[in-house]
Amino acid sequence: MTTEEEIFEQLKQAVIDENETLACELTHKALDMKVAPYDILMKGLHPGLTVAGDKFAKNEFFLTDLIMVGDVTKSVMDIIQPLLKSAKAAVAGKVVIGTVEGDLHDIGKNIVISMLCGAGFDVTDIGVDQPAKAFVDKAIELKADIIGASAILGATKFRVKDIDDEMKKAGIREKTGLICGGWGFTEDVAKGFGADASGEDAMEALKKTEALMRKLKEK
Repeated sequence: MTTEEEIFEQLKQAVIDENETLACELTHKALDMKVAPYDILMKGLHPGLTVAGDKFAKNEFFLTDLIMVGDVTKSVMDIIQPLLKSAKAAVAGKVVIGTVEGDLHDIGKNIVISMLCGAGFDVTDIGVDQPAKAFVDKAIELKADIIGASAILGATKFRVKDIDDEMKKAGIREKTGLICGGWGFTEDVAKGFGADASGEDAMEALKKTEALMRKLKEK
């Protein structure tokens, strides 16, 4: 008989192998075995994401692999997310994320969302081409811990500063983190626009978000 530990290891490997069908089958099997959704997330899905991130950092995985891993993650999260919410499981933190005004790119944002969800974050996507106020209004509504801003086009990166200014105007900047990402977004540029951190890729965005969350909890 398959044990929970074996299910977790198989799910981890399915994520690494980018096997969406198998990952979903294993998730349903785990639920049938009465495995807690949060355990599926943290003991099966998240370890697989960690290995995938390490492989990407070592150039053993490419962007296409990361996209596939993101698809696997999204499919698994589609199954367990409603159960996590109904069980009121503890989450790593609340994140509001979107693409800044003037930019319609969303592939990178969607991969980051999958990674964050896979790590236990409660993520709300406000979509693309969003003004600074939309980020802040949603963060206030949901009492979010962190705002994530995606800006691919060089001409739109300054919109991160608009979000920072809007957060200050709303009086939430001290208690709410701001992280941004997009091709060519360096840490220095991000901080120059008022962000707390920047993620060069999806896995880096996850690590920076987790680190920022820990920092916010210390306040």
